[in-house]
Amino acid sequence: MRKLSRKIKPWLLSVGLVSLVGCEYLPHSATVDLPPREVAQVVKQAKYADDAILQAFDTHNFVTIGDYHWNDAFIRYATELVSKPEFSEQVNHIVVEFGNAKYQSILDDYLAGGEVSESQLNTMLRGSLYFMAWMPDVYRDFFIAIKQRNEALPEGKKIQVHLAEAPFDWDALQDVTVWKKAAKNKTDHFYQVASERIKNNEKALMIFGAFHLVNAPADYVKKTQETDWPLATRLQQAFPDSTYLIWPMTDPKVVKTFSTLKSPAVLEVDQEPMRDLRLIDFLPKARYKLAAMDDMDAQVGDLFDAFLYLGENQRTMVLPRDVVADRDWVEEMQRRVDIIGGKMQESFNELIERSDEQYGFTSKG
Repeated sequence: MRKLSRKIKPWLLSVGLVSLVGCEYLPHSATVDLPPREVAQVVKQAKYADDAILQAFDTHNFVTIGDYHWNDAFIRYATELVSKPEFSEQVNHIVVEFGNAKYQSILDDYLAGGEVSESQLNTMLRGSLYFMAWMPDVYRDFFIAIKQRNEALPEGKKIQVHLAEAPFDWDALQDVTVWKKAAKNKTDHFYQVASERIKNNEKALMIFGAFHLVNAPADYVKKTQETDWPLATRLQQAFPDSTYLIWPMTDPKVVKTFSTLKSPAVLEVDQEPMRDLRLIDFLPKARYKLAAMDDMDAQVGDLFDAFLYLGENQRTMVLPRDVVADRDWVEEMQRRVDIIGGKMQESFNELIERSDEQYGFTSKG
């Protein structure tokens, strides 16, 4: 079936006629369109991830690691990286998506060795706009690891973590329009927090959902407003060459293609044979974001700088047991998603039902 035209008329979408003009909006399997000889070339070009990331800081203000929500592998790798002495010798700032800036002072106290309870630490994650995404233990473990690393570091070298999400108060939420406005404008605060690092002459590791970390196609940038751009695009437009963008390699078929690699590895995509391959073939789920940017054929070499290869990895779609056991918190999550409705409500209802079944809980706790 021929490729979908890059220009999709809105009325075609509304009447469901996309299937008549192409297949890219339909689910299909990932593929790496490279012969064995070129796969071997990619493997040969790969770099040990720790070295590649630290070297990237020599020429960039920001090195980013794309998070793939509910897949522990990539945040676990980031946790291991920031725990190593080599990291803090070069970088002392981290900007993360997971956490509500309303609780920045609590995080600062915690990372400096202050008395902060586990409940307070959880509140940073539970208070965020998309709280469900941050319920896996790995996000809390990330903060714990940095606290432990800071205990060995002198003043002036301790790692600071900046929560990029704007302050938001769930306790006061009664109207979904308030949440929708905050969700729509979230990138503004992301950009503000990140750009402050450059203004302060600070280098920072950034960890965000991967789709925040793309250089949008030039045509899309020209015809849209800054507020519509992904975070990395806004940074790149304001501060050229400031970012080095690393995307998670997640699809099992793609991972298997490069199975001879030693993990962790960085595969740079600014050179042949990777540069001209399409993102949609590496990650078919990307079709929705690519359609929004009006470029279904966008090539990886134009969108980011490298893939992070960690071998086999997978999503785990159940909440941690301790989260499910906290029935007051489950009830609060239900209250929030019932206000928001739509996909978020549906996703939570499926998730809590699956998690309750996994651990033997009932809906009444």
